[in-house]
Amino acid sequence: MASVLRVPAKIFQQDNPTLFSGGRRQNSAALFSGGAGRSCSVFGRRKLATRISSMSTPPIQHLEKPSASSQHLGLPIMVNGCNGKMGRDVIQAAVSAGLHPVPVSFSRAEESGQTVEVCGKEIKLHGPSGRENILASIVDEYPNLIVVDYTVPDAVNENEDLRIQDNAELYCKVGVPFVMGTTGGDRERLYKTVKDSNVYAVISPQMGKQVVAFLAAMEIMAEQFPGAFSGYSLQVMESHQASKLDISGTAKAIISCFQKLGVSFELDQIQQIRDPKQQVEMVGVPEEYLNGHAFHMYHLTSPDQTVSFEFQHNVCGRSIYAEGTVDATIFLAKKLCLYETNDEKMENKIKCIIHYFERIYSHMPTGLVSFERKVLPLEDVALCVTYPEADFWSKSATPLCHFEVHRSGLIEDQSKEALNVFFANRYLGGGALRRGCVQEEIRFMINPELIAGMLFLPSMADNEAIKVVGPERFSNYTGYASSFRFAGDYVDKRDVDFIGRRKKKIIAIDALCGMRMRQYRLEHLLRFE
Repeated sequence: MASVLRVPAKIFQQDNPTLFSGGRRQNSAALFSGGAGRSCSVFGRRKLATRISSMSTPPIQHLEKPSASSQHLGLPIMVNGCNGKMGRDVIQAAVSAGLHPVPVSFSRAEESGQTVEVCGKEIKLHGPSGRENILASIVDEYPNLIVVDYTVPDAVNENEDLRIQDNAELYCKVGVPFVMGTTGGDRERLYKTVKDSNVYAVISPQMGKQVVAFLAAMEIMAEQFPGAFSGYSLQVMESHQASKLDISGTAKAIISCFQKLGVSFELDQIQQIRDPKQQVEMVGVPEEYLNGHAFHMYHLTSPDQTVSFEFQHNVCGRSIYAEGTVDATIFLAKKLCLYETNDEKMENKIKCIIHYFERIYSHMPTGLVSFERKVLPLEDVALCVTYPEADFWSKSATPLCHFEVHRSGLIEDQSKEALNVFFANRYLGGGALRRGCVQEEIRFMINPELIAGMLFLPSMADNEAIKVVGPERFSNYTGYASSFRFAGDYVDKRDVDFIGRRKKKIIAIDALCGMRMRQYRLEHLLRFE
């Protein structure tokens, strides 16, 4: 089960989303253009031994203050944007809490290759290029990694919404949990990206826990007492450092609550104070915090001017946000540990593996299973189909092969000898032996012989695919993702070919993550970036 933690609505409570990582594909026929196979391995059946651990979590209800023992977790965290003020403060708070910042961080393109020192730690900065491979290698080195995202827009890509979405999609594709403190982006799309993955995340425009608690209290009041302040007038003043040009996200959230309480107020009525002299003389901001503060005042007055209410919260510096970010990171780590304890889908994945060994113990299968890496060469190679030029498809006169469209059923249940294509992780098997439980991982559970390929087939490039012929299916199942359940024995009655492989061909291709309409751009269709 994946979870995105929204803040501040219903303070730190968890949604229970249904997961569709990659989505269940129900077509039984697919067109695949092969090419020269770089390597082909054929394996006979043999007894194997394996071990899988099972873990899970109950619903998240609230954010507790970390216990003393959690202050020395040695938990690895990657702080992206560590060269910025907020990133530096987070690293300082993380070190004080006993966490372990890894010596790598993503930053802007113009800072790529630089090494910065933060809290006595040298951290190498990487730009946008090659981020997926870099992050995947870091996760391999630090399996319990949690990413903290405070990156700023790249000089080349100033689109804040796109940057936020791209970062979230990257973390979800690699499969690393993350904490993201941001006020920008398409929030619903951002939440959906995380819900549709196998990744846990804390996403909040406000990382100060105490301010979040205040926002939650306002939301509760607005929900339970709508119209309570009808007729009242509202004055809002907010003061931030001069570099902050937009309206505070916190102020917008509070005003939204007042509107639900019956107050008529528009955002352009907010009094924004950015002049340092006014901030000192009128607002009362200490001079040493002119470059980093958040002062908010909300004043309500009754129609006859006889009753007034005032709400105020003033923050000097960034420590409240840095400490809240670290608390959110520890909170997420603790929930992941609980998640890995009693997860029904993990238990049912193990049942599939145990059932496989029970079957081969009672009757050892015969025949072969072959694994083949398919490659479209990037340059012309004699007698090979090469990687297509940009205009290849528009100029092609070759007719498509016959295909059928089935509106129902599952790929693995189709009886015909069409290729079975699943949209895989670039590392074959994805999270099959971890927490993953969507299209690819389920196939590896019901056809456990596929797991052998994870041992010797490295990451797929954009011009590569992996073809497996002959794996036998051993288990039935129901459900998907968190609802996945082992449903007993399955007897695979498919015929075998002349070398003893069952007539079942499975193709794994690396899917692009969360592309939406961008998937139709030429560079993504042909992957020639």
